Amino acid sequence: MAENVPIGHRIPLEIAVDLDSPPYGIVSYRLVTYDNHEQNQFSIIYDNQSRELELIV
Repeated sequence: MAENVPIGHRIPLEIAVDLDSPPYGIVSYRLVTYDNHEQNQFSIIYDNQSRELELIV
């Protein structure tokens, strides 16, 4: 990702694949820092209907 992307820019991401799903499906996505604290500079959005995952900068 370039350093100069505008705030709010959305970048499509590949979704995770769980081969034994269901019943042990992927429940959620989240971003964490190196020391496992929540990351606030970026966010991610997952749409269950379209199955699209996006990183928002």
